Parts: sequence; structure tokens; C-alpha cells
Amino acid sequence: MPRLTYKTLVYGAAGAFGGSAAWSFVLALSQTMRSSLLTEMALGSLAGMFIGGFVWSHEAITGRQFRTALERAAFGALAGILGGGLGAGLGNTVFSALGRYVANLGGFRASLGIALSVALGWAVLGAAIGFSGGLMVRSRSRAWYGLAGGSLGGFLGGLLFNALSTTNAWSALAGLTLLGLSIGAFISLVEEAFVSAKVRVIKGRHLGREFPLLKEVSVIGRDDRSDVCLSGAEGVANQHAGIQRNNGHFIIETDEEGKPVYVNQKMTRNSRLADGDVIRVGSILLMFSAVKKAATIAAMTVMLCLSVAAGSSALAAGPASAQITQFDLSGFPTVKMYVSVLDADGNPVSGLSKEAVTLSENGRPVSVDAMQMTGTKVTREPLNLAIVVDRSESMTGEKIEHARESVERFLSLMQQGDRAALIAFSDSIVKLESLTDNIGILRQATAAIRPGGHTALYDAVVAGVASVQGVPGRRAVIVLTDGIANRGSLDIDQAIAAAVKEYVSVSVIGLGKDVRASRLERIAIETGGSYFFTPSAAGLVDIYDTIGNRIRNEYAVTFVTEKRAAYLRNLWLTLATGQHATRSYFQPQSSLFGAGSMLPPWAFAVPLASILGLVAVSLRRVERHYETGHLSLVRGTGTKKDININSRVTIGRDEHNTLGLFKDSGIDQQHAEVVRESGKYVIEDKGSAAGTYVNKTRVAGRQALQDGDVITMGNATIIFSEETRPTCPDCGGALRPKAKFCAKCGHKGI
Repeated sequence: MPRLTYKTLVYGAAGAFGGSAAWSFVLALSQTMRSSLLTEMALGSLAGMFIGGFVWSHEAITGRQFRTALERAAFGALAGILGGGLGAGLGNTVFSALGRYVANLGGFRASLGIALSVALGWAVLGAAIGFSGGLMVRSRSRAWYGLAGGSLGGFLGGLLFNALSTTNAWSALAGLTLLGLSIGAFISLVEEAFVSAKVRVIKGRHLGREFPLLKEVSVIGRDDRSDVCLSGAEGVANQHAGIQRNNGHFIIETDEEGKPVYVNQKMTRNSRLADGDVIRVGSILLMFSAVKKAATIAAMTVMLCLSVAAGSSALAAGPASAQITQFDLSGFPTVKMYVSVLDADGNPVSGLSKEAVTLSENGRPVSVDAMQMTGTKVTREPLNLAIVVDRSESMTGEKIEHARESVERFLSLMQQGDRAALIAFSDSIVKLESLTDNIGILRQATAAIRPGGHTALYDAVVAGVASVQGVPGRRAVIVLTDGIANRGSLDIDQAIAAAVKEYVSVSVIGLGKDVRASRLERIAIETGGSYFFTPSAAGLVDIYDTIGNRIRNEYAVTFVTEKRAAYLRNLWLTLATGQHATRSYFQPQSSLFGAGSMLPPWAFAVPLASILGLVAVSLRRVERHYETGHLSLVRGTGTKKDININSRVTIGRDEHNTLGLFKDSGIDQQHAEVVRESGKYVIEDKGSAAGTYVNKTRVAGRQALQDGDVITMGNATIIFSEETRPTCPDCGGALRPKAKFCAKCGHKGI
């Protein structure tokens, strides 16, 4: 698994500052624009603009390439606008579609489903932002790394955001900050896991910077457009050398005189690189690392074990029962829900008023504005029904005859304003009549139903839902079947999902011994409908009458809720007699960016603070100066990374050494030492078995060190640097320690 490097931390910080910079603008826009897909895309564009601009410009700021930083910020912002807008649009579509489905699962499953819906929505947004970074530098590899990293980062950011409250400004600030942090950090992590090679500055200007080799030819130079940009480095040409990738190997080349390149202190114009090689260009030392990882990352696999509660409740259990059959959200934030209240015999209970119920949403009491029985003459609401009839071969004979008779009777009981659609199914779905209030046409279509073929049950349920989709008021599907679903392109989960997303209840009638009662009952229960079984076709008339009576005599309960609050709304309705009903719905026009709130007066200072934060983490020291000789451990595991050579430095596996090197079988207990003698620095091998090497040459006894020498022992690599001598600002000559004037030119005031 890739380790958490300084580079990853800085990428994460840059993304976090980008997310926080977007916060005030996102909230301001969400309050001024109406909730819509266009608004969501605009909000995504804002988030993408800041996160993309910050993530893709910070490296140029680190390299003091301020013009390039502005160009990359502009390009990253533009790509983020397009990618964020597209990502938010797609993400919100995914989020809303999944949210409406999982809301009906109830309990922990619904909460987990909403969290995953938010996470998937933000993953799409993060993927679009990450992918744009590769387009900016014209690197296919970085585009794919960005796509993967942005997806993982967006997914994690979505989970974290969902864990916060969505109803206040602070949650939006924290959520956007976490989103940016996750996207930035994961782009870096994925790149670390998959990149095949990189170079790191181990001495000179830009010390510590890493450059992944992502192209077929990566250019090294001072030019801001170089892939390995060493701006301001002494002795480095605008385009000094190139590292070519060829069949998994990397070759450094330079074609011109006056652009010397050294590999392990040997001048070369064409050299194949190996892991750990040290490259010198001008005053810069680079270490080449061939990452010998299989192209794997410890994938963030989310194991979702959704255990379904085994308990199910029968409609006729207890002295009375209540069931929320449907939500009508067409007037949101005014919510109308339909509630079926039955007595012990399964008959509708009449005469209840709003004082007979208490209602809570997400644990908070809600005032009921109205509660009226839908079947009374004064408050009667028209019905919109889809009647779905099995016409497979097994329905031949008295089954189809009784079915036609029962449906015709049901139609005859329709009242003014009621509408019905008629659908028959066997191998295929036949829509006999669209939604209409013309009972004569419906009865003619019913009489024409003829059996033949197999049973595409689940396709028929979806067709029934589609026939009443988008219609305000009470909507229901009534399905009659006598067999097993053995045809069709859809399964039971898709059928239930279609009904749940549209808040359409499905009542199912099972006829005869061949029905799969458990599956039919599941469809009814999970969609707010009822399940009935009759062993013979003679019982169909009574069942259709019962279904009609129950639907016509439900209660319409109306209340007003918050327009922008929690995504998942859990309703709990309790009758005065103690019975209760519970069901959830998904907030319409939900935003991936939460509900938001009023901005505090100082909110627009946050973007400025974020920009200053980005500059602060990016503008680290590009070059280090030492008052004495210095050893830098650039590869290997040791007690220290940086050591000043004041007099004597011992190196070995023993922890009492000045520099202890661990987890390395090639290191002896007392391996070597570096001493300062008469202003010079000398390394001495202490008789180690594996030896001590300077610039790939084994040390025999003692050897003087020069600035930039590369010391290797075992798997460790150490860079030696001489102390930085002060120079005269006029002539550039060396100055004596603590000198007040230059002995060469006489310049004073030093």
C-alpha cells in the first residue's frame, strides 16, 4: 500500500484549501438559485473550479513558477468548472435515483443506502475533477490516476459529508473541505501506487521535490514547461535532457554539447537508468526510482453486508393496523401521505381526525395540517390505478373467465374522476388501454383478454408503475397472477425499485397453488401495498372488492416540512389507540451540497484565508544551506534523515551510532564513520563485510569527500554536502567566517 508521503499531505492540503475557498460561493449561490439540475451543475462547477485550481497549481508555486502557477490555476479552474459541472450533474442524478429507492428500505439499511448514494454522487464529481488534471498536462497516465484518485477521494468525501449535519453552514464548510482533501490526497496516493518511475531532487535547489515520469519522454530543464522543472537552478539549461520510456526501461539522453549529464558521477549522453541511480544536471542531484510494485493499490473495497430483518407483519394482526401506502411529494415542502387504517377484520376504520394521530419526522414532532378520509363525498380524491392481469397459458378456462368478471366488476365501481389503465402479460407486455376514465373502453379491452404463453411478471409490474408515473394524487397498481415468473428481462428487485422510486403501491393477488407467495408478498410489503391469496378463481371478486374498498377509504394526511434538511426523512405515525406506521421518503430536489444556511458576515474572508493557506504550504524552502558538512539519508530506514558533521559521525546498525540504519542486512553494527579533519571531511570504512561505496566505487580504508558525493552502504543512500560558504554580493568571492568586508574587492557592510 502506498505510504502517506509529504507530497500526499500537500496535495490533500491544497485540495482542502480549494474546498474551503469554494464554501461561501457555493452557499451564496444555493440560496439565490432555485433547486434544479442546472443549480446543482453550477454548484459543482464552483467546487470544481476551486479544488481543481488549487490542486493543480500548488506544485508550480512550490517551484517558484508563479506565471505557470497562474496558468495551471486558470486551466485547472476551467477544467474543474467543466468537470465539476458535469460531475455534479451526473452525480446528483445518481444520488437522487438511488436515494429515492433506498429511502423505502427503512432503518439502518436506508441510512447506509443514503450514505452510499451521496458517496457515489460525489465520486462522479471527484472523478471529473481528477481526470481534468491529466488533460491539463497532456498525460494519459495522470488522467487515469486522477480519475481513479478523484473517484476514491470523492467517495470518501461523500461518506464523511453525509456523516455531518446537512442543515448548517459549518457542515457545508467541513464537507467541502473534506471533499477537496480527499480528492487531492487520493490523486497523489493513486499516482504513488501506480507510477512506474520518478525522480527526486536530493541536493540543490528544489530539494525534496518529486517528479513522476508520466510521459514517453519527460524533459528535464529550467523552462516552466519542462516535466522535471528545475527553475532557477544554476547550470541547468532550458531543456537540458530527456528521460525516455521504452518497453518498461528508462533512458536518459542529451543531444547537445554544453549540457553535461552525469549518472553516478560519470558523464553520459545516453544511459539506461537503474533504480537508485543518481543523476547530476548542473547544480542539481536527482535520484531515479524505478517503482518495483505490481500495479496494485490496496483498493478501498467497501463490503456492504445488508442484513434484512426477518420479521414481517401481517395485515390482520392485532386489534387494528396502520400502513403508510404512498407519499405525494408534488407540492413539496407540503407532503401528503396516504394511510390505510384497518380494524381486526381487515376493514377500513372511519371517523378518525388529525387529533387522533401524532406524527414525527426524523424524531422531531410535526404538526398535522389536515387528515381526511379520501372516500367521503366531501373530501373524495380521484384514484389512478393500473390493473395488471396475467394472461399466460395457465390462466385458461375458469381462471381467465373469473378474472375478466372480477376486473369488470371492479371497473363498474369506479367513481367520477377515477382513472384506470389496463395491462395484460404473458411472454410480453400488452398495454390494452392507457390511463382513462372511460369505463366502457376499459370493459371492452378486458373482455378481449385471451390466455397464451408464459409469465413475464416483473416486467408487467414495471409497466404498471410506468402507466401511472408522474400523476398527482393516489396511485396504485393491482396485479393478478397464477404462476411463477419465468419470462421477461427484469427481476424482482428491479420491479420493486421502479415502484419505490415513484412512491406507487403495488397490491398483488396470488391465484392457485403454483404461485410463489413469498415473492409476491415481498413486492406488496416493500411498496406499501397488500398481498392476497385465493386457491380458486371464485374468490377473485371478493378480493378485488376488498382492494377497492381499502384504497378508496384511506386517510390523506397533510403536513408541511423543511424544504432543505436531511436527505432521508423517516416518518413515524402513531394512532391514539397505540398502533403505528413508519415509512421513509427521500427529500425532493436534494443537493449533494447539503441544505446550507445563512452565511455569516465574515464568510467571504474564508477564500482569502484559503489562498494564503495554499501559498503557505506550497512555498517551502527550495534550497538548504549548511553551516558545516552535512549528511542526508535519502534512501533507507534510519534514526535520522539529516545530520550535521561537527566532528565525527558514526554509521551502523547499532542504535548507539550517530546514524543508525535498520532493517538492512547489508549494514554492520559499526559500518563506517565520517570525520572532520583540518576543514576537510573524510569517510572511513570500519571493515564492513558488504563495503562502503562513494560514487559507486568501494572505499578502501579512508577517502576524502567532495560536495555532492553519493555514499551507499547496504540499501541505504546518503548524500554529502559541504558547508555553504558566504560570498561577496559584489564580486562573488569567498568570504572569511564573520568577515565585515571582502578581502578581494573591499566591499563593506557585509
